Amino acid sequence: MKLRALCSFAALLLLGACALAPAETESPDEPDFSLPATEAGLTIIATRADIEALPAGTRGITTGDHGSRELSDSDVEALLRLKQLERVHLRHCHGIGNDALRALARLPRLRELDLSGCKGVTDAGVMALKDCPSLRTILLNHCPKVTKPGVRELERALPRADVVWSSADAPMGGPPDYQPK
Repeated sequence: MKLRALCSFAALLLLGACALAPAETESPDEPDFSLPATEAGLTIIATRADIEALPAGTRGITTGDHGSRELSDSDVEALLRLKQLERVHLRHCHGIGNDALRALARLPRLRELDLSGCKGVTDAGVMALKDCPSLRTILLNHCPKVTKPGVRELERALPRADVVWSSADAPMGGPPDYQPK
C-alpha cells in the first residue's frame, strides 16, 4: 500500500514537473508581440534623431505602444540606410502616410511591419508593400483609411504574408494627444 502511494506521489511530481517545463520556443519567423520592446529585440525610437543614431546593424525598431507624434514620411525614409532591418513597428504614428510605406517597401530584409493606428495610411500606400516579397507579417489594425478590399488585394499580391486588419474602430492606446471620437 505504501509503495503504491509512493509511486502515485512520484508520478504526480513527474507530471507536475512536465507541466512546469518551459514550452518550446517560437520560430524566429513568428513575431512575439507579447514581449516588451527591449526584450523582443526592438530598439525604441520616437524622433528622427533616434533614427539617425541607430547603428547600421539594427534589426528591429518600434515606437512602442504609444507611437510618436513627431515621425513623418521623410523620417521613415531615413531608415533605408539600415540594410539589416527586419522588424518595424510604427504604431500610432499619425504623421506617417503612403510615402513612408513606399520607402519601407525598399527595405530588402523587412519581414514584419506593424502600422496599427497610423491614420495617414491608405489602400494606395498598402499596395506599395506588394514590392516587398520578404514581408511575412503586416499589422494594419485601426488604420481608418485602409479598407477590406485593399487588404484583400494586398493578400493576393503577397500570399506568403499574414495580413492582420481590423476596421477603423478606435484603437486602445495611442499617442498622448489621442482622443477617441
